[in-house]
Amino acid sequence: METDRVLVAIRKKDIVYRIPGTKFNRCCSRCSAVVGIAPSGRRLLQAFPETVVLCGICARADRNLMEEGSLQVAPGAVDELRDYFRRD
Repeated sequence: METDRVLVAIRKKDIVYRIPGTKFNRCCSRCSAVVGIAPSGRRLLQAFPETVVLCGICARADRNLMEEGSLQVAPGAVDELRDYFRRD
């Protein structure tokens, strides 16, 4: 990878749960699949525009990315999921 920061996103066709505010205006940097970017991911991309966006399939194929300890959650992503599942 050319950058130290990678955002792993779910392909639009594979999304089961859609966090409110998710947009489908980005594509995987490797396979060009349309991916969903939740608000936390968009904030990360705004703060770090050099971030590479990969779909989950391409990310799994990257052995370096999948090394233990190399993945982190985008700030706010856990709260977005918690809020989604707590809604009525």
